[in-house]
Amino acid sequence: MRTVAAPVDDPLDIYRLCAAGYSGDRNARLIAIELTVADDAASFDAKAPSADYHLVVARRDVNEGAITVTNDEMKALYSDKLADGPGRPVYDRLRSAARICPLCGQRVVSTLDHYLPKSKYPSLSVHPRNLIPACADCNKTKQAKVGTISDENTIHPYFDDITSLRWLYARVTRCSPVVIEYFVDPPIGMALDLARRVEAHMVAFGLAALFSTHAAEELTLIRERLLGLRRGSGFAGLRDYLEDEAESRLTPRVNNWNGALYDALARDPWFLESGVLDVPAA
Repeated sequence: MRTVAAPVDDPLDIYRLCAAGYSGDRNARLIAIELTVADDAASFDAKAPSADYHLVVARRDVNEGAITVTNDEMKALYSDKLADGPGRPVYDRLRSAARICPLCGQRVVSTLDHYLPKSKYPSLSVHPRNLIPACADCNKTKQAKVGTISDENTIHPYFDDITSLRWLYARVTRCSPVVIEYFVDPPIGMALDLARRVEAHMVAFGLAALFSTHAAEELTLIRERLLGLRRGSGFAGLRDYLEDEAESRLTPRVNNWNGALYDALARDPWFLESGVLDVPAA
């Protein structure tokens, strides 16, 4: 998970740009609900820093007096006028704010993900700070679910910086073949509600399983090197190598699956003594 600089666009400017792609009755109705759209955008921006997204008003349709813009029409504002249409330059700029998906930290960005789902928050369908550059897998994996309390909400890359303190760790499961399990161990200094949201994020996006799969592949690729070190340098030499590799990977990013893997291997006496033999060959 990575942080991304929040876009500074005025949400109403983006909304008006997209609405201008329509004419006639639809354009008139979109203009008529501007006050509601602006109020909901302001509510989102005010509640985002404390992750109180559950306090943002959910809507089926967007109404202003006798005027109604349906949920489907608001969702089309995103798909037809932001992702394709007059707002496309904005879409491309928001998507290009990150090369690697900040939600998983693994895959290439290919789309935008609605932090609060447009099916429940149609007035935020083109709000720039509700749109996160993401990979296709994360965009599909996340369900249209919002926590009932702040602790249950996932990490928002624009508002949550979880990169300075280490919270991602791994452990060796002593079986054949070797399995690496990933877990969250929040450090002293990390707020409890933030730690819980990190855990919620890991679950929502299936990151523990993703990292475990990556670790299994990494172990297979380095198997022969590990066995060679064990034969030539023994227990201590293998441990020193793994510690060096862990440090080199954890220095630039303290929460990456690769660094956590090498750290877990270096700290596990069973792996150093015999578990390395249970790493499957390529």
